[in-house]
Amino acid sequence: MGGKAVRTLGKAWLGVREEAERMGFRWRPTLVVVWVALALLLPEYHKGGWFISLLGWVGGDGFAHWCATHGINLKLILHVAIPMGLILIMRERLRDYGLGLGKVRTGLKVCAICYILYVPCFIVLFANSGFQEYYASVATHYHTVTQLLIRQSFIVAILCLRTEFLYRGFLLFGLKRHYGAPVGILVQLIPYVLVHSGKAELEALGSLPVGLALGYIAVKTESIWYGALLHGSIALLFNVLILLSHST
Repeated sequence: MGGKAVRTLGKAWLGVREEAERMGFRWRPTLVVVWVALALLLPEYHKGGWFISLLGWVGGDGFAHWCATHGINLKLILHVAIPMGLILIMRERLRDYGLGLGKVRTGLKVCAICYILYVPCFIVLFANSGFQEYYASVATHYHTVTQLLIRQSFIVAILCLRTEFLYRGFLLFGLKRHYGAPVGILVQLIPYVLVHSGKAELEALGSLPVGLALGYIAVKTESIWYGALLHGSIALLFNVLILLSHST
């Protein structure tokens, strides 16, 4: 009976695989999309208490607390470490998923252009009361700009690594090589916009063009690092300006 059940399951699996192949599904991009969905879903149900306990066992309670407050958490494992492992399991190169420097000259030029184009958006966002209220809850915890930069630079760097690698690296490049750049850019946009839910409405709506732009930059430069540089430096600048505005 057991052998018959195994044969039945085997035939069912072959049928599913043949139908998937007929429709154009490929196992590598399918694995990428499925993992991204799981990486975004699992932290909502598992807050990572076991991971904090593990860090405490490794380095003590102080080390565990430092990691928890600096973004070294379960999401970092799900969004970065495991996808990197999957890339290696698929026998592919990490730089093909945006982790190389890519086209350095193009990346620096694009960053400079984006800073100039972002100035009007920056002014509008900074004047928005909802945006001010949301970010003031972070910035006003610090007494000086130096203190903010020392603490927030590391936190923002980890956050940008997670965000840019999961969406613009693993997801976008994982789809691009099989279905083309437009599909990769559009698909990564959906989860990227949704994670902005709960932030100031103007910023959430702004994540649509920003997500498209960051996707384009990743494709144009063949790297996630220029988008991460833009993303992180602008976030730090917002925090610094909000701290300064509340200090006067």
